[in-house]
Amino acid sequence: MDISKKKFILTADDFGMNESFDRAILKGHKDGFIQAACIAANGNSYEYAMKHILPKCKDLDLGVHLNIIEGQSLVKCTLLTDKYDCFKHGFVSLLANSYKKAFLLEIEQEFRAQIEKLKNDTDRPIAFINSHVHTHAIPNIFKITAKLAREYGIKFIRTQAEKPYCAPEMPKPVNIIKILLLNYLTAQNAASVKEFELRANDYIIGVGHTGGMSGKAIYHGVKSLDKMQNITVEAIIHPGDDPKSSRFKEFEASLDLDLRESIEGLGFEVSSFSKLLSELHSEEFLYKGV
Repeated sequence: MDISKKKFILTADDFGMNESFDRAILKGHKDGFIQAACIAANGNSYEYAMKHILPKCKDLDLGVHLNIIEGQSLVKCTLLTDKYDCFKHGFVSLLANSYKKAFLLEIEQEFRAQIEKLKNDTDRPIAFINSHVHTHAIPNIFKITAKLAREYGIKFIRTQAEKPYCAPEMPKPVNIIKILLLNYLTAQNAASVKEFELRANDYIIGVGHTGGMSGKAIYHGVKSLDKMQNITVEAIIHPGDDPKSSRFKEFEASLDLDLRESIEGLGFEVSSFSKLLSELHSEEFLYKGV
């Protein structure tokens, strides 16, 4: 069986958070090479995405985009929200409070509610799990996420290791700081991936060029990893179909089939979480002589 050992998955985040994002994901999947999208169950356009977009994306891998940064909570969690039930913590504040038992309990309750809402609203499997603004990279929150992933049969969890690289559009200094922090946290989370018997990407592309993931930025990110073998690389984009939005260049990148061909030219197979899982099962069967 000839199975490529270098995998590339193009994932669209923020599905269900804005109708412009949702339409861009549909177009990017149908006419481009978006293979996966993660949806926020408490997003502003969640119902629109579930009713009008997802049914048209038969082969799109669906993930859950856990969100405790924007919007309202699905359950009562007074430590996470203000008096209007809107989330009030940013990443740094979540990190600072992530050692408090009551705080973590509320996060688990909210995460569970978001996963169950999605599971109740679709028969489609949840192929992977991640979070808005990478909040699940925080080790104690990562453990909760990994535990829930195993409980709900979700096989893949996003990790945040990114190799800094040079591209025509250089990353902002603040994004370099984000990469360093997330790489540090990801190293701590490796034990939880193993403990809960999950699959994870080896690298991501997207933190360094957040808000500016052009086709060139994606290509140079993949090229920086082309000497490595047996890796899965997830490129994260936030596409929007409004030409006036900064997200439009990410939308254009998702439609660039020449970019896909260039990535394949570097030895990567453009894949998906579900396909990767199927291949892993096939390899296990072959190894066992089945």
